[in-house]
Amino acid sequence: MAPILSVIIPVYNAERTLRTAIDSVIMQRCHDVEIVVVDDGSTDGSWGIIESYGDRIVALRQENAGASAARNHGARVGRGRFLKFLDSDDFLFPEALEKQIEHAKGLPEGAISFGEEVSWSEELGRVSSAGRTIMFPPGSARIDRFLTALPTISAWIYPKQLFEKIGGFDVKLAFQQDFDFCCRAILAGCVPYATPTLIFAYRQHETPGRISRRKSPEDFASIMSMYRAFARRLETSELQYSKDAVAKGLAKHCWVNARRAHRHGCEDIAREMFDIARNLHGDGVVGSPLYRAIEKIFGPIRAESIGTSLKSVVAGTRGVL
Repeated sequence: MAPILSVIIPVYNAERTLRTAIDSVIMQRCHDVEIVVVDDGSTDGSWGIIESYGDRIVALRQENAGASAARNHGARVGRGRFLKFLDSDDFLFPEALEKQIEHAKGLPEGAISFGEEVSWSEELGRVSSAGRTIMFPPGSARIDRFLTALPTISAWIYPKQLFEKIGGFDVKLAFQQDFDFCCRAILAGCVPYATPTLIFAYRQHETPGRISRRKSPEDFASIMSMYRAFARRLETSELQYSKDAVAKGLAKHCWVNARRAHRHGCEDIAREMFDIARNLHGDGVVGSPLYRAIEKIFGPIRAESIGTSLKSVVAGTRGVL
């Protein structure tokens, strides 16, 4: 008999945190759960740890192809009615799966369940006081806010049929794969629903499997193409929301990444992404009141430069004082 849920754990050189991730699933009160662990070409001791669990997990191994390919591999093999993805350096809280499965089972067909998350400080060994918990009121999420403050992938549960319908994760994207997946789901008619359940902890640290690296122009060009594709698809999508609300959420998300592209030295790409955001929605500017005022007068590119100069002046003044 197929399990109700398959938990997919992609792994790349995560020997230090992997046991905690797997054990957090094994120790859940809900036992109708399959654990699928996909080693994405690790070169450390991760595979030995995976093998040590024997038949308590489904162990898969592939050449290094990235987290999206590993997630897709695990999802193809997983037999559950629902799918959940857990990064190898995250961990679930007790009873999280039991509560979230019950929530997901009560939702309309094709809906996504998502819960809350906290940030875990490796240095302190506890929940970080600066940790982020994305809190949404229970029920159907306000879509523009959902797209702007997207919950981390480990917070979600999807019906496997939905995952197959939209084609899984895009392996060509260098980052923002979870945003891309979720947008495609929404454009296919999916509705995300929030549960107040605390689902998992996100570790604040850098490992070979989760490194905050400097993004390249090619990285930003790939997500610029993603936003363009979503803008085109808005006209023919099966939305359960108003197109205006979805367009606003997409515009805000695009604006945030345009600012990020500018900070990474990709000014031409940033300029194009600002234009995409503007064309998506007139209220897509994201920033402080001061930034918004400067942007309204000088435009986004000059606003970024002025903002950087102001920060340098303030930092220098603090040093003098």
